[in-house]
Order: sequence, then structure tokens, then C-alpha cells
Amino acid sequence: MTAETPVQAIVRVRLAPSLQQQVFEGWLRAIPAVRYAVLVTGDADYELLLGCHSFADLGDVITQVCGCRDVQVASTALVLHEVAGLGRRKCRGGRSIPDEVTVRRLSAM
Repeated sequence: MTAETPVQAIVRVRLAPSLQQQVFEGWLRAIPAVRYAVLVTGDADYELLLGCHSFADLGDVITQVCGCRDVQVASTALVLHEVAGLGRRKCRGGRSIPDEVTVRRLSAM
């Protein structure tokens, strides 16, 4: 979490079969509060990390996400705490190197 966006949430969304992934992903790129998005398996299609200024802002952003036709929010969870230090691995010589996937995820938070 950052001072700029103290309210963060993970939002899981489902897309109607008629909605193309590229259309939805383009929609997400136009919403600045969407920090991270992944296509997943299971009962939802995407998980989004939203960074917002307030709870009211979070509500507005969720409304924006749902503004894309054929999108339904499956669940919303507030981020309470980020676990630090997960993006590093040790290599020979004891030097730590970043795990690229984790670093991207954490930088998005």
C-alpha cells in the first residue's frame, strides 16, 4: 500500500462468454486505479488489484470496471497488509536476486 492509494482491494470479475478478453483488458487499461490484472482459472475470469484514495473512490472504480458491458464482480476483498520480503531469492555468493513475478506484483501494489 502506498500513501497515494491507502485503500487497496482485490476484485474478482467474471466475463460473459460474448465479451472478448482483449476488449475487457483494453477497458482496464483506461482505468488508472487498476494496478494489476491477471486472467485466472476457477469461478472468476480475472483478479484485479485496485489502488484507491478512499472507500468512496473504491466504489467508483468498481462501478467503472462494471461499466464494461457483460462484466460482473464476483467478489471484493480489502488488502489489509502486504507481506514484505517475498520477492528475493539467494544466488551463489549470497547475493539476493529479485523474483521477477513477485517484484512485478509488489510494484503494482
